[in-house]
Amino acid sequence: MLESDINRTFLDPDEELISIIGQNYLTSDMQARLNKSVLILSTKRLYQKGKSFSQGSGGSWVSKKETKICSIKDITGITYKEVNSPGWIVAAVILTLVFLVIPLKASSETAYFIACMLCLPSSILLVLIYFLDRKRLFVIHYVSGILASNALIYRNSELDQFQKAISLQKEKYIDELSSKVRQREVDDTLIPQTVYQAII
Repeated sequence: MLESDINRTFLDPDEELISIIGQNYLTSDMQARLNKSVLILSTKRLYQKGKSFSQGSGGSWVSKKETKICSIKDITGITYKEVNSPGWIVAAVILTLVFLVIPLKASSETAYFIACMLCLPSSILLVLIYFLDRKRLFVIHYVSGILASNALIYRNSELDQFQKAISLQKEKYIDELSSKVRQREVDDTLIPQTVYQAII
């Protein structure tokens, strides 16, 4: 990812890059981008661009291409989540039941053979799709939502380093905010004393 692309991503001109994963997002071809996501950590915010996951009303996880932003101070935790679609296994069970019932209902050996050749391979295929379609999500929780990416597109070492960078930057950012608040309180108490001394 080019420096100019990162600078355009930041909301504030004084933000600085701390860490990034998935940086080949902008250099890959358009088709590959649909399946990738880039996470950019700055001194103030966390940005996600590309394919992100969110949980729908029915509890299933859906993906779409979008950009999300959250403040460092609002991050509440980081987790990994195993996600799969139960629909594939339900369909496989139904086809397996049909396969078991066919001998009782088939009117001829030919019909039985055709039905078996359709049901059994389809059941096996659906079970394979169920296991191949499983995803491991890298989920960053913040006050008003989540940023979720497919963890399989990143190396484990990348994710570990990124988590450490988030934790350290959050502590640093909160310390800086606290220092500013304390300094403001000190300034507020000094101003009346200065005015009083000036009057005297």
